[in-house]
Amino acid sequence: MAFYFFDCKASDSWAYVKSVSVTRNTTECCGRNHREFISPLDYILEGKRLGDTAYISGYYAVSRRVKEIFENNNISNCEFIPMNCTEWRERNGSRKDKSEVEYYFMQVKSTCGLALDIHGSECPHCPVCNSLEYIAPDFEGFAFDESKWDGSDIFVFENKDNIPIITEKLKKILAKEKLTNVEFVKIPSVNVSK
Repeated sequence: MAFYFFDCKASDSWAYVKSVSVTRNTTECCGRNHREFISPLDYILEGKRLGDTAYISGYYAVSRRVKEIFENNNISNCEFIPMNCTEWRERNGSRKDKSEVEYYFMQVKSTCGLALDIHGSECPHCPVCNSLEYIAPDFEGFAFDESKWDGSDIFVFENKDNIPIITEKLKKILAKEKLTNVEFVKIPSVNVSK
């Protein structure tokens, strides 16, 4: 079975979330900041045009269209939290009409264990909170242990919840809809459990 990262295509013309209401809690174990998004999710959007995804410093906002595709296809292990656009502006500072903006924070509920490298070894992480540590420049990419996956069509690593992974089935559904500024990056799965 094939698996893919559900990713936001980078481009200067697509709008992205410039700032969002968030708190940062530092953990005592490793000193890393853990973000907690504060509801209501007020945000500022920056960029020329709206896409079906908008990047939020490592997370994603998705359009109503994406939300409805998930709902219409019974992809139920995601929560779509309404967001409130307080301002939309182009990169040059000129204001745009925010009344047409409608994004949802996509929070994936299913997991597939800890992030692995493509050889099946656990990526370096804090032994207490599981936060990923610095990834070396020669890092070749992520994989996951299929035996720790619950079979959901969209899921995330336990220690990296900002990279949604989707099945071939969901990729075909989304590709058929011809979503804007969405790309699918194939990733390997490994079975390291005996």
